[in-house]
Amino acid sequence: MPKFMMRAFAAAALSWCAMTTGASCQIFGLLQEEADCEGDAFRFCGQYIPNHAQIHACLYAYRNEISPACRAIVAPPRHRY
Repeated sequence: MPKFMMRAFAAAALSWCAMTTGASCQIFGLLQEEADCEGDAFRFCGQYIPNHAQIHACLYAYRNEISPACRAIVAPPRHRY
C-alpha cells in the first residue's frame, strides 16, 4: 500500500477514534502495531502467519534483532520504580 494511502487511512482512523468510543481506538492501535512489525514478522516469523499469538512469541524471541518500533510494541522497556 502506498505511503500516502496509509497516511490517509491513519488520519481517517484518528478522526473516527475521536468521534466514537475507545473500542475504535483499539483498532487503530492494532493497525499501528501491524504497520510497525509487518516487515519483521515476514522476515523472522513468516512460518507462523496468520497465527497472531505465535507471531508475537516469535518476535519476542527475536527482540534483539527486530526494528526499534516493533521492539517498543513487542518488548517494551520495563521501568523500575
